Amino acid sequence: ISRKTMIGIAGAGIRSGATHNSIVLGNFLRANNQMTAVLEYAQRPALQSVCEATGASFYNEGYFSLKGVDYYPECDRERLTAVAGRLYDYIIMDFGNYADADQILFNKCDVRIIISGSKPWELANLEEVFRSQEEEVLKKYHFCFLGTTQNTMRILLLVIISRKGLKFYEIIWNQ
Repeated sequence: ISRKTMIGIAGAGIRSGATHNSIVLGNFLRANNQMTAVLEYAQRPALQSVCEATGASFYNEGYFSLKGVDYYPECDRERLTAVAGRLYDYIIMDFGNYADADQILFNKCDVRIIISGSKPWELANLEEVFRSQEEEVLKKYHFCFLGTTQNTMRILLLVIISRKGLKFYEIIWNQ
C-alpha cells in the first residue's frame, strides 16, 4: 500500500462494539507489520479508560501506545490532520455510535465498517442506518454482525436478500 488507508468503524447503536473492534483491527494490522493508529472520534470516549486500565503512559503529543499501536483519544479534525501527516499505513477511526458520527468524515474513509449486534432489538438500530443513507452510499459500507445464531442468521439473510449489493459479514469470536 503506497498511501495511508483510512478505516472508519461505527456501531449501529450505542455499545455495539466500535471501540473494541477498532482495537482488535489495530492489533491485527500491527501484527502484520503495518504501522497503525486508532483515533477516537466518538461522542462517548472510551480510549482514556483503556489507557488507565492497561497502565499505559501518554506521550506529550497526546497519545499512548499498546502492542505497537498508537491510540489518540478524543480527536478532532485538527488532531486528525496532524496524525494523517505521520508515517502510518492505516488510520482507524472509531466513530462510536453511527447516529452520532460525523457522517461526512465517515463517508470520506477508504473503508467504512458498521458493527451491529444480531439480536432482534439490535437490528432496529441497523434499520436506522439503512434509513439514513441512500442505497448507493450503503453499498460502500461493510456490515459486520456480532453473536449470530442460526435463528438470527435467518433474519439477517432476509435483510440481505432485501438489500441486494450490500456487504455483510459475521464476526466470530474465538472461544
